[in-house]
Amino acid sequence: MTKVRVWRKPDGMSIVFVLLSVIILLFILAPLVKTVGSSSLGTLWNTLLEEEVYFSVLLTVYAAV
Repeated sequence: MTKVRVWRKPDGMSIVFVLLSVIILLFILAPLVKTVGSSSLGTLWNTLLEEEVYFSVLLTVYAAV
């Protein structure tokens, strides 16, 4: 027989970590959303096709792996 987990109130430390995580995500995502929202898709695509930008993106992905 499987046990059913009952929801419990999160403790203070969990709430702090969730709030800090949201702040970090906002610092990462806000500039990206602003960049994509302020430029046309054609401009973004042409920029991504530039050689320096392309290799910069590849280097970033390589460093992350």
